[in-house]
Amino acid sequence: MGLHGRRQRKGSVVLNEGWHDFKAYHFENAGGANMIVTYKGADTNNKQILLEGSHDSSEAIEEKEKPIETEKSDYEDGFLGKYYFFSKGTNGKGYETDGVKPSFVAPIKEIKFPNDRSFKQIKSDFPADHFACEWTGKV
Repeated sequence: MGLHGRRQRKGSVVLNEGWHDFKAYHFENAGGANMIVTYKGADTNNKQILLEGSHDSSEAIEEKEKPIETEKSDYEDGFLGKYYFFSKGTNGKGYETDGVKPSFVAPIKEIKFPNDRSFKQIKSDFPADHFACEWTGKV
């Protein structure tokens, strides 16, 4: 985390069969912005593909944490995205979003933002700078 140009981060984890909690965080101070989440595994023939998730639809309405059941029928497609807009830059360590009401909340199928203009696909007046995003769901 911190201020930097575009870069790729990789990691690996072995997951057992079933649902797993997922959370990704991104912030933009100034300059270009991008965020793409992919994975590969036995179910993809070891080819890199976009990660798709599901979320509890009641979170989008109530905007609070609640236990998520483990049945597929309880989820809607996509990650639950919380988007925060700020009026000034960050101190270089990201924006504090705990206890802050999101500027808007919307589901998104995949986390695929190859450049700062692509964030406008979810909201036409999405700012170019000074924002943070949190995506949560089940994979």
